[in-house]
Amino acid sequence: NIRDEVFLEGLKTYEPLPHRLQFLGEKNGIKYYDDSISTICETTIQALNTLKDVDAVLIGGMDRGIDYSELIRFLSGHPVPYIILMEATGKRIFEEIRQDYPDFQKMERLILTDHLEDAVKEAQKLTRPGHSCLMSPAAASYGIFKNFEERGDAFRDLVFES
Repeated sequence: NIRDEVFLEGLKTYEPLPHRLQFLGEKNGIKYYDDSISTICETTIQALNTLKDVDAVLIGGMDRGIDYSELIRFLSGHPVPYIILMEATGKRIFEEIRQDYPDFQKMERLILTDHLEDAVKEAQKLTRPGHSCLMSPAAASYGIFKNFEERGDAFRDLVFES
């Protein structure tokens, strides 16, 4: 029993959960989104399906040994220009694609980095103004960060303090 006008006003002021497709702001014409809470393939897939202008997606973290085949198949057919892979999971996904997915579309989109700091630097170089950079790691943060909140905060700091 809520009037449309009241609902629309509420929608305008709605704030999403921190670290779940959270718009962090814009720097040098690039929009940055923190999806650090994304620790499984499905949430990264949904993030890329939601944001239509992503130029660079940052994927990777602690390797829990989960199956990444669904995400790999999705990324192969997705038009995102740059897939920046980091940490142990990123390295594993990179190797799995090279070994097990010879038909992966545009393999040159894969960029392997060591850590989040390196991934952010690559994304800043590669993302075109007017487009988005999305950190949606599809992996846990443990062993690297205390939790996904700390990882998301580190992403924000790396973007806006550099």
